[in-house]
Amino acid sequence: MRAKTQKRENEYFDNNLKDPKRIYEILESLFQMSSWSEKYIYMIALTEDDDIQGVFEILYGEENAFSIYPEKDLSQSLLHRVSDVMLVQNHPDGSAIPSEEDLLITEKMNEICKNRGICLFDHVIIANGYYSFRENNVI
Repeated sequence: MRAKTQKRENEYFDNNLKDPKRIYEILESLFQMSSWSEKYIYMIALTEDDDIQGVFEILYGEENAFSIYPEKDLSQSLLHRVSDVMLVQNHPDGSAIPSEEDLLITEKMNEICKNRGICLFDHVIIANGYYSFRENNVI
């Protein structure tokens, strides 16, 4: 049974995880993230070989009712030789367009990452469709 489960997991993660469309497809297929009623932001930590080293929940809460403090998770990432991180979040209102708060979070996270020698590769918003900060030249 374990081999079958492992094979199914590998079907999702064999493809390029730095492709925002692929991230959207994986998270929608596995978790239906666009339908969640509250906002979540996750940090995906990747090695130089694009292997996932960890997925950290760095935010949970309603819009405008939270703070983001990723320093602890980034410090843990450094211990695992992480070179890139991606932020992935949902928008409960169904719009993938980034809010001012999303832009501020991305800016803050990018600064923190740079100070630690880690690349913030992308920030992907999942809703009715997706928005990639990298594809839209925001990062």
